[in-house]
Amino acid sequence: MKLTETMAQKLLSERDRTFMAADIDAYMKLWADDGSIEMGSMQFSGAKNIRDTIVFAWSMLKALHMETRSFAINDKLILNEFAIVWLNNKTGERSLQTGMGVLEVNEEGKFISLRDYFESPDTKRKSSFELPAVKQLLNQQGESQ
Repeated sequence: MKLTETMAQKLLSERDRTFMAADIDAYMKLWADDGSIEMGSMQFSGAKNIRDTIVFAWSMLKALHMETRSFAINDKLILNEFAIVWLNNKTGERSLQTGMGVLEVNEEGKFISLRDYFESPDTKRKSSFELPAVKQLLNQQGESQ
């Protein structure tokens, strides 16, 4: 199966939606059972490990906004630039995380692997901070959800 732009857009939109909703069941439906996620030196393989890792992350942080800024397709790969505004569940602090991910899709149209590359938190790239939803959420610092 070769990915189309429409298929990739649908997968990325659903990924963003389920991530912001913290809907682990819907998020995991996007993944093959033998999928793997790599983030720096960390790797999580298999549906159970991916689920446990995401649930643990969501126990500390809430994704207020997740946006796919741009993407490109190469056969079964989706390269995507993203921005996530996080709310620290304990402190109420908001932060911006930006980066690039490489997602591979299997023949059934499910994610089989993800390799995420994050920008340094010190980068302060104006392009991400200028996104309307990001700017609005970050300007609400200190307000409760």
